[in-house]
This record gives sequence, C-alpha cells and structure tokens, in this order.
Amino acid sequence: MKICKFSQTIGIGAIAAMLLTLGCKSLPRCESASGTAKKPGRDSSLPCRHVLEVNSVGFLLDLRPHSKGGAITNFHTLTNYLETTVFDGFRKSGKQKMLLFVHGGLNDRKDGMDHFWSDYDNVLRGDYYPVFVVWPSSWNSTYAEHLLWVRQGIRAETTREKVFSILRVR
Repeated sequence: MKICKFSQTIGIGAIAAMLLTLGCKSLPRCESASGTAKKPGRDSSLPCRHVLEVNSVGFLLDLRPHSKGGAITNFHTLTNYLETTVFDGFRKSGKQKMLLFVHGGLNDRKDGMDHFWSDYDNVLRGDYYPVFVVWPSSWNSTYAEHLLWVRQGIRAETTREKVFSILRVR
C-alpha cells in the first residue's frame, strides 16, 4: 500500500525517471554490462561434431580442427569422417534423437555458422543431438549460378558447357 500511495503522490513518470538515473542498487551488477566480461571461447572441435558443411558442388567439407577444410570426395573417407565426428559425438552424447537443422535459402556460410553457434547449445540441452547443415545459398551466388550454369537442373561442368550455356538463348 505504501508504494501505491507513494506512486500517486510523486507520479509514475518521476519513479521511472528516478529508476533510470539511479538504477537499482539492491541487484548485483552484471559483468557484461560493465564491459569486463569476455565471451566464452569457441571450441574448435564442435563444428565437426555438429555441422555438415557442403560446398557449392555438393561435397562435404572436412571441419576437423587441424584439417584445411577441403572437400571429401572419396566414399570411404566420407564414411570414416562421419563415423569419427558426427556419429561418434551422437553416441557419446547419450541422446536418442538427432535433430537435423537445414537452413533455408538465401543464407551464406557465415549465416549458417551463426545459426550453429547461437543455437546448438540450446538444442543440446534438450532431448536432441543437433546437426546443422550449412550450404552456400546466398542470393548472389545462387542466382548467378541459376542464370549462367544450371539448365533444366543440370549444372554446366566443362568450360565448353559453360561458354555455350552463356551464349545459348532460351
């Protein structure tokens, strides 16, 4: 009751202004508000266990920390990579379900990885083991590819195919 009478006497605007200028001294200060807190470091071994990154040609990229991120083009190398990274992480997590997150179009690699870094921990706290599929689908690269290199779902691979796809009018 005292607060209600006090707010009627002074006014809500005055209370709001007082709180904004003085702050609430009874609450502990948040480290991030003072600017002294550091963001937690990103574990470089996480992407290979939770991200399937595909290049523009459709090959999976090697995301292990000491690799150069090259495309995996050999079937046996691919199965070994998946077994020692994603599936091993899934088994060790003790989860029974895997959530496969495939972002929509018009996203570049940075956007896809931002989804991973901001969301994987929240998903992992639940019942699912998160796996994010990152693929190049930004508007500029995919639209240019659509206009120049892909005809009726078939991608122009050789130089001759690319030259004739540009010259050919439909």
